[in-house]
Amino acid sequence: PSGRGKTTTLLRAVRAGWLPVAEDVCWLSPGTLEVVGSDTTVGVRTPSLAVLHNALPTTRERVQGIRANSKVLVPWHELGAPSDPVKVTHVVELRHGPEEEAGLAESTALRTVMALYEAGGIPRLDQARTALASAIGRLVHGTQSATLILGGIDLSFP
Repeated sequence: PSGRGKTTTLLRAVRAGWLPVAEDVCWLSPGTLEVVGSDTTVGVRTPSLAVLHNALPTTRERVQGIRANSKVLVPWHELGAPSDPVKVTHVVELRHGPEEEAGLAESTALRTVMALYEAGGIPRLDQARTALASAIGRLVHGTQSATLILGGIDLSFP
């Protein structure tokens, strides 16, 4: 749901050196495990603007006035997102657990499979189900997996 910290987490990950690919939808090539995002902008709500400007100070002047649905729209290239496909090296499941300590934790193959099926949806055709199962198998065995626990969100950006 809105307000859970997805965009704030994305901005903090960018600040920490992670490469953003997509916030909403991305396309995976099952054969090469390359992924490309379809997003052209990320919408940042007013409470996350301080996080945006702290993560990417150069955006402060460039994104003011670009608004849609009470969000400031930030072009993906401002976040350092690649325009070419990139090989997937990690699968990180986001879990919101305000009662847990925030941080990166180990994951299991089963949790990763479950998260990827949830992200992939339920294919209607047998061929699509087979392709999804194959892609998930390749991702689980060809990447490192982890769980990023979003504890209580600290509004003061570290």
